[in-house]
Amino acid sequence: MPRVVITDSDFGRGEVEARELGDDYSVSFVNSRDPEVLRAAIGEAQILMVQWAHIDGPLMDAAPGLRGIVRFGMGLDNIDLDAARSRGIDVRNVDDFCIDEVADHATAMILASTRRLWTLNDEVKAGRWGPDLVPTSTPPADSVVGVAGLGRIGAAVARRVHALGFPVSYWDSRPDLDAPSWATKADSLVDLAEAATHLSLHIPLTTDTHAIVSREVLRALGSSGYLINVGRGGLVDESALWEALESGGIAGACLDVLATEPPSDGLSGAIARHPRALVTPHVAYLSTAALDTLRRHAAQRVKAILA
Repeated sequence: MPRVVITDSDFGRGEVEARELGDDYSVSFVNSRDPEVLRAAIGEAQILMVQWAHIDGPLMDAAPGLRGIVRFGMGLDNIDLDAARSRGIDVRNVDDFCIDEVADHATAMILASTRRLWTLNDEVKAGRWGPDLVPTSTPPADSVVGVAGLGRIGAAVARRVHALGFPVSYWDSRPDLDAPSWATKADSLVDLAEAATHLSLHIPLTTDTHAIVSREVLRALGSSGYLINVGRGGLVDESALWEALESGGIAGACLDVLATEPPSDGLSGAIARHPRALVTPHVAYLSTAALDTLRRHAAQRVKAILA
């Protein structure tokens, strides 16, 4: 009987996964991200199901019969893909859940930044009231949403904001992309930032994209521009972002992700508390329906690896 080990999960102890897999699989739940704990627990595993735990080569070697790793989510930045590839271990994500949830979250952030809703909320809570509190706001038709990465989520954001009246530009590293006719292509991320009033990030975190939102990109976005990130915190050079927020180099940032989560007293924590930042706790993907889909589809990925 194939043994499936769930290393960690924020949303259950394997009940849905075990039900989806059925009686032909043995499913156990470790509930740890500690490599020493995991090393002791996964020795007989054929499949690991992982949410946040970091799975590197030495940990893979602790399970000699390991055939696959399934990530609860889209991103694979917590799994050493080169190590898995060299060991013949099949790594799969779940890329067909939470598309609407994340796109809605990003769109809500774009609208909130257009009207600076969080600033107005702070003013009212501080006892101030009146039309003089309304910040300078540019209507959608006079703004530009720049979508970095026109995959499933990026395309869903583009469709939403286009329907709301925002002109849309995009940048994507894939040369054969089938983009909508109403979206304008930018040749680089810097060019996209320069054209945009709202730069929304929808690209995977890899060694090539780490800190891709650099000082140069933020300078191009400029003092009237907003950064929207519902992808991965590591996409942004947080030192450069802090400087841009402090100096007014950009108008603000709306972030669902940070480099350090939960934010510590370092840069991530300082950004999370900054008055020019609207920050949510990495929840863009969450809904009851999305989590059910994620767990069932992750179990289906297990079956596909062992088929």
